[in-house]
Amino acid sequence: MIKNDRQYQVTKAQVRKFEQAMSELAQQPVPPGSDRSLAELQRRALESQIEEMDSDVQEYENLKSGAITVFDARSLDELPTLFVKARIALRMTHKSLAERLNLKEQQVQRWEANDYYGVSFENLKAIANALGVFLTQHFSVSGQEPMVLRESPPPYRVKYKEAKKAKKHS
Repeated sequence: MIKNDRQYQVTKAQVRKFEQAMSELAQQPVPPGSDRSLAELQRRALESQIEEMDSDVQEYENLKSGAITVFDARSLDELPTLFVKARIALRMTHKSLAERLNLKEQQVQRWEANDYYGVSFENLKAIANALGVFLTQHFSVSGQEPMVLRESPPPYRVKYKEAKKAKKHS
């Protein structure tokens, strides 16, 4: 996943390099006695890499343009990716998110670089609030039918300032 403009530019440059390599590979004759399937394998590997990077570029462009604003997750493990996507879709920089959280930009960069690993639950709630996102989740016991905990649950939103005040007083 592309997380920022720098990664976006690097990925686009890589796509161009891979396309050039694929073009050069197509122009090279197969040396006598060589296995033609090896050249085909190289072509497919380059094609696969290009497709994957193109997909990442397209997703980033769609997020940046605001074309994507709703994200689905199959598990809580996907929460870090959803936070990054939400930040991009909101056209927020690391700096602007950090300002909303009263943190340094580098802290938000570190959290994203580490996929929010080790970030406290309280901070995750504060990030969700700072992004203005809400989460809905269905929980089920393994092997059982999903059970909705509430009909039409209200959006879960953390009052960041209230949470911060409570944290200071505790």
